[in-house]
Amino acid sequence: MSENRSKFIFDGNDVCLDFINTDIVDRGKRVDLLEDYGDVVSWLTEAGCIDPGTAERMLKLGDNESLKMLKKVREFRKKLMDMIQALSQGKPLRRSHLEPVNEILKEDTTYSNLILINGNARQITHSSSTILDPRLTIAHAAAELLTKKDLTLVRKCSNPECVLYFYDESKNHARRWCSMDRCGNRMKAALHYRKKKDRSTGSINR
Repeated sequence: MSENRSKFIFDGNDVCLDFINTDIVDRGKRVDLLEDYGDVVSWLTEAGCIDPGTAERMLKLGDNESLKMLKKVREFRKKLMDMIQALSQGKPLRRSHLEPVNEILKEDTTYSNLILINGNARQITHSSSTILDPRLTIAHAAAELLTKKDLTLVRKCSNPECVLYFYDESKNHARRWCSMDRCGNRMKAALHYRKKKDRSTGSINR
């Protein structure tokens, strides 16, 4: 039996970065993994941000409301991406980076409880609002990243054709790739090929 594989990427070591990594490049083309509002709910579920009951309630939005929320989620992702891009380049955090997050957090009225996911406890935040805004969870994740983590460890994949980000928790903070399978092995193979070709060219010219 074939194993169902998620279309989402969870290699960022951080919920906020994994959310940003729903906008990818595949075979040289930009691809939005959040194709519709259902994908947003699926991502939140797979990321362990919401429980199945909350997901079911979120999916009850009408078509027009779903389209509007999808647009808001994508716009919020773009603002977070601009912030993360700046941080990965060593630029300082600016007040303008915080404003989109604060704009959402100020509307929040929530309560929390713990659930088990793969044997591990996870704190889930629920909105008491009748309209469940998926951006709330991401805003909290962004706040967690900005206030409790070392922002100098926010990195972009070293593959120039890749747009994914990660939080470097590796030993000596030497991680370079979004993942070895996706970019690391490919870039190492390309470097090996170039070196081999340069040596071959050099021997012919001598």
